[in-house]
Amino acid sequence: MTEYQPSRSLTRLGVVGALGIGYGLVFGLHPEWLGRPVLAGSMGVLLGLYICSHPAANTIDLLFYRHTGRFVERSTQAEAFWLALNLAVLLVGLMVIIIGATRFSIPTH
Repeated sequence: MTEYQPSRSLTRLGVVGALGIGYGLVFGLHPEWLGRPVLAGSMGVLLGLYICSHPAANTIDLLFYRHTGRFVERSTQAEAFWLALNLAVLLVGLMVIIIGATRFSIPTH
C-alpha cells in the first residue's frame, strides 16, 4: 500500500490566484467587459469558489495528514510560507466571491 503524500503546487496556487486578481482588475477597470450583471456575478462566485477550493484542500491535507505521521516533514519556515501563500490565495478567492455577489445587486435596465 502506498502512502499519501499531498502535493504542494506553487504553480497551481499562482495560476488560480492570478485568475482571481485578473477578474478583480477587469471588474475595477472595465466592468462592462464582464457582460450582464447576472452572468458576471455567477461567473465571479463560481470562480471564487474554485479559487478557494485549492487552499481549503491544502489545509485539510495539512490538518489530517500531518498528525498521522504520513505527512512529509518540512522546515518551520517552509510551513509558514506555504500557509501564508494559501491564506493569500484564499483571500483573493473571497474577494472574487464578494465582487461576483455584488454584481447581482446592480439594477438591469
